[in-house]
Amino acid sequence: WLPCLTMIYFYLKVAELPKGELRTKVDLGCNFYVEAKVPDPKHVCVAVGFGFYVECTHEEALALIDKRVALLNKRCDQLTEDSSKIKANIRVVLEGLGELQFGRSPAAEA
Repeated sequence: WLPCLTMIYFYLKVAELPKGELRTKVDLGCNFYVEAKVPDPKHVCVAVGFGFYVECTHEEALALIDKRVALLNKRCDQLTEDSSKIKANIRVVLEGLGELQFGRSPAAEA
């Protein structure tokens, strides 16, 4: 998600809006594209979750993307911390099993 959001953010910042109708292609899935016509390109639809979309201006979309990126970064940090704790617990269990099996810690051998 994060690289896609970054690309969209950059596009919304840099892109100049066409004056009239916008013609584009939309991916329906499995790389099957159809032509689409956007009557008013001043507004975009942003997926906010649970299948809901919000129609907003480019500035509002940029604000939503900023919030989403911050939320994803926070979630990523939390998952990294959780995985580190799990890895540490696995190491403790393996050392305990080594002590039970061999009477000494495998870490002491290294």
